[in-house]
Amino acid sequence: MGTSLSVNPFASLIDRVANHVPRLLINREKVGVHTHDPKLDSLKQQYQRLQESYDPIDLFMAHMILQKFPEISNKASIRSGFDFGEERNAKDCRDIFLQGDVDTGVEQLISLLGWQLDSTG
Repeated sequence: MGTSLSVNPFASLIDRVANHVPRLLINREKVGVHTHDPKLDSLKQQYQRLQESYDPIDLFMAHMILQKFPEISNKASIRSGFDFGEERNAKDCRDIFLQGDVDTGVEQLISLLGWQLDSTG
């Protein structure tokens, strides 16, 4: 909320949640957006498939791929960032961008959830 996502540790927080967890960016402009590289995306999928195998040869191949292409690691900054689905079907996307002032955006979210603001704190 309201950040440039350019300084760690905050810049890395968006990649520290599981892949099935929705992420919401409330900000005046889009920041932290991932740029797709189809070759790297394909290689990462292959790496993940091999890494999930119990076959020693597959695990060795996954290790070799990671050695040659460290940018496919889940921890690599080149593969990090939001994906708002502009390049594909947005309904398959877990990232949502709410453009505007952070306070207003949080108030909208609270209202949509049916919650109430605690004005005492």
